[in-house]
Amino acid sequence: MESVSVDCLLLAKTLGHCQLVGSFAVLLTLLFGVYHFLRGPLLYPGFPAVGLDDKSWGWFRYRNAVREYRTRGKQIVNEGSETRKPFQVVTDTVTKICFPPEYANELKNIKALSFTKALEKELFTAYRGFEPIKAASHESNILQNVTRLRITPSLNHLTDEIAEETSIALKEQLGVPTDWQEAAFKPIGQNLVARLSARLFVGTQLCRNQEWLKVSTAYAVDGFVAAYALRGWHPLVRWAVSWFLPECRRLRKTVSDARRILEPVIKGHSRHDRQHASGESCKSSPRADTIDWLLEAFDKAGITGRWNVADAQLGLSIVAIHTTTELLTGALFDIVAAGPHLVDELREEIVRVLGPETVAQSQGNTVFSKTSLYEMKLLDSTLKESQRMHTRGIGAMGRVSEADVQLSDGSTIPKGAFSIVTLGCYHDEKVYPQPGIFNPRRFLEMRSKPGEEKNWQLVTTSPHHLGFGYGDHACPGRFLAANEVKIALVYLLMEYDWKLPGQRPQDTMVIGSQHQADARAKVLFKKRVSEIAL
Repeated sequence: MESVSVDCLLLAKTLGHCQLVGSFAVLLTLLFGVYHFLRGPLLYPGFPAVGLDDKSWGWFRYRNAVREYRTRGKQIVNEGSETRKPFQVVTDTVTKICFPPEYANELKNIKALSFTKALEKELFTAYRGFEPIKAASHESNILQNVTRLRITPSLNHLTDEIAEETSIALKEQLGVPTDWQEAAFKPIGQNLVARLSARLFVGTQLCRNQEWLKVSTAYAVDGFVAAYALRGWHPLVRWAVSWFLPECRRLRKTVSDARRILEPVIKGHSRHDRQHASGESCKSSPRADTIDWLLEAFDKAGITGRWNVADAQLGLSIVAIHTTTELLTGALFDIVAAGPHLVDELREEIVRVLGPETVAQSQGNTVFSKTSLYEMKLLDSTLKESQRMHTRGIGAMGRVSEADVQLSDGSTIPKGAFSIVTLGCYHDEKVYPQPGIFNPRRFLEMRSKPGEEKNWQLVTTSPHHLGFGYGDHACPGRFLAANEVKIALVYLLMEYDWKLPGQRPQDTMVIGSQHQADARAKVLFKKRVSEIAL
């Protein structure tokens, strides 16, 4: 009886402690919430803020700033950029310090500015469903190194495969209509890019697999849609909300489907399995695919995990599909809107470069090569001008500082701060006369000046053109994207006639401050007889 009383006393004491701890936790949570409610948006000293409502305070000021940004984020950043000085803006992810393009050279290779941390804040790579995006930005740089050291050096061997898949895909999607047909172009371009990327990354086994194409293209869209949906919630509750949001649940389902499709393909790479078992390295060959290279890269890095290769493969696909689709769609709209004279000039260049006499003299039996694509200088200039005219976000070179960084002007980027370089460079009249006018020959003329021959190519990065980023983290896949888009446009222009039902379609704001080509915009097309055999 006495022992029972002692047990009851101990239990009561324990419960009392639990209640005390629980009450303390609730109190801390409430205080934390009240603190954030009263604090308002996080602002950094030394940088003027734009887009804030001076009449509100605390959480209301933060809420109003986020709403304003989600409505007209690009305009707010453009207004702040007019001073040509650094400023800060409250976005729907974090407060961002915005530097004018003049700072790009100083910022580009500062090691304390992390690209990986920036993607974690911007695209929630620590959350379930975003693993492929995390794989694309892993601190080990596996995907970047595979792209830079494996894919890019192999491009000259792969152009014929890109051309073959382009021909097959366009015949399936567009057919051979003798009368004008109307269709939305962006879905056509997206499917084409997905097939080309899959042909190079995973071969013919999956590039015509409709389930894989559906999954990879869906993730290229749904990843950004899910991130945008999460940004509408306060940072304190985002992780919890991610488990219930329909957009995030759909994203996790897509990742699960991609892993299921890729797992047998990865296991089927017996060449790697045999070499790995014998301790040999998986050597690069002209037709090794990215699964071979990813398996080797993860082995060398000592990174283990069942889904590493599958997630990295999907991450590679979405980066390729998203960027290249936007470039291809925007360029086709611009070319057709410019009128028949530009189409005629581009066709003349293509015939000159790829005509049978030129091919026989310089390239043997290969129609497309690194040299022939380089010689399409008007096409290259047109693509770069289209990219300049249609900026997709508010800035480039997004980074998070891992330490206080002092700049040459005396300003300091605080530890943990998110910084970007704004895109005012595209409207600099000192570099681009009449910047508001689409001039397809602009970069061709700039390259014609002595000493400037290689400075204004589509794949060239500089503080004056940030379409592919700049510095250590400039897009390593830009060479592949350029080849794919050029070959695709050669087929589109030589095999089909095009026209628009009206004016050039306007880019639509579909994901917050991100402007993208309108997926509903229609084009008219019909089959034509090409002057050369492709």
